[in-house]
Amino acid sequence: MTIESDVKALVDGDATISGLLTGGVHVKETVGRLGITRESVPSAFDASGFLLPCMLIRERTRTRDMAVTEIEPSLHLLSQNVTVELYLYQDTDYDTIYSVMDLLIPLLHGTQLTNTFGMRFMNEMRGMQDPGALMGASMARQDWIVPLIQGV
Repeated sequence: MTIESDVKALVDGDATISGLLTGGVHVKETVGRLGITRESVPSAFDASGFLLPCMLIRERTRTRDMAVTEIEPSLHLLSQNVTVELYLYQDTDYDTIYSVMDLLIPLLHGTQLTNTFGMRFMNEMRGMQDPGALMGASMARQDWIVPLIQGV
């Protein structure tokens, strides 16, 4: 499993959040580089074509943090951080996605994913509008840090 799919499983597993995100929770690796569109995720739109509240999870590139370089030279270990971006959308207003954002912090903060240490809340941006394919839909974002140690 990827970090994206681990986070998706956690969010999907919360009945309250799933009930609010009627357009679903999606990961970048399955929707493609343009993200959520009518073509890539038709289930994120109602019968009239309006965007339903939904989430896109995107894992950014791993970066070394130098906290661990090598414990045992033969193991070739290094520590890394992965930033996970959670994009939340709804057609207009922000009420639903702000409610979801408030629920995500207690759900995810400190949660240990497969082969990682506990997730850490980094920041959030509220009150944005999507500049891309969703053409001005209400948007907000949370960034999470996922620390891990990887052998090279």
